[in-house]
Amino acid sequence: MPTPGKDCDITLAHPLVNGGEPVGFMLHPANQLIGPEVRIHHEVYTDALAQHFDVRHLWFDVLIADELLAPDGSRLAGAASQMLAHLTAIAAAHTNIALDTRLGVISGLSALQHALIYSIRHDHTVITVHLTTHSANFQPANPAYYFASVWQAADYSGEMDWNNSYWR
Repeated sequence: MPTPGKDCDITLAHPLVNGGEPVGFMLHPANQLIGPEVRIHHEVYTDALAQHFDVRHLWFDVLIADELLAPDGSRLAGAASQMLAHLTAIAAAHTNIALDTRLGVISGLSALQHALIYSIRHDHTVITVHLTTHSANFQPANPAYYFASVWQAADYSGEMDWNNSYWR
C-alpha cells in the first residue's frame, strides 16, 4: 500500500477503484520553496432553522507524468496513463472518496461540480482536484486504524473495537 511522505505525496481511495486499495499520487509543487500542498477551506453555514452545518473544500494539484520521483527517491509506480485512469475513475465515483495525507485520512469526500481541472503541457499534466464534504469532524484519521476498519467475522478477537474504528 502506498504511504504518503514515503513513496507518494497523497493517496486517494474508493471501494470500486483499484480493488478498493489506495492509489498513490504526487502533487505538483505550487511553490518551489513550500512544496506540494493540500489546501483545506472550512466553511460554516446556518440554515433556515438557525442550525449550523460544516462544509469542507479540499484542493490539490496532482502531477501526471511518467517516471515521477517519489519523496523517498524511488519512482512512483505506474505509468501516467494508469495514474490518469485511476484519478478519473475515483472522481467519477462522486462519493465515498478517502484522501490520505501525511497527517492522516480524510474520508467521506465527494467530487461535485468542478471536480477536475486539467492543465495539459507537452511532457506532463497538472490536474487540480476539488473534493468536498459536509462533516462535523475535521481531524484526519489515523491511516492504520482507518484502513483496518472493515467488517469482521462474529468470532473476531483482535484489537479493533467501536472506540478505535471508523465507519466506512
